[in-house]
Amino acid sequence: MKKKKNPNEPMGERETRLRIFADCRKHYGPEAERQLRKTFDKWDRLLAQCTNPEEAKHIRVMAATEIHQMMGYRGGLSVGGKVIITDDE
Repeated sequence: MKKKKNPNEPMGERETRLRIFADCRKHYGPEAERQLRKTFDKWDRLLAQCTNPEEAKHIRVMAATEIHQMMGYRGGLSVGGKVIITDDE
């Protein structure tokens, strides 16, 4: 039996990606979802080649920023409790 998830706990990477892909498909269509997958693949390749942990953190922030802007999400973006894009609304 699967344990119920705490609603205050952030989603894991897999669940987050699935939700972003679903949003993309719903709002922009299948071609946009294909482009989004290519963007994720680009960042995944960079992370796979990275051997410096500090550099990997920066790559993750750049990836999250690009995806956030690409999807046109409103509001700010925080990664690991650090504000990356401020909420200007």
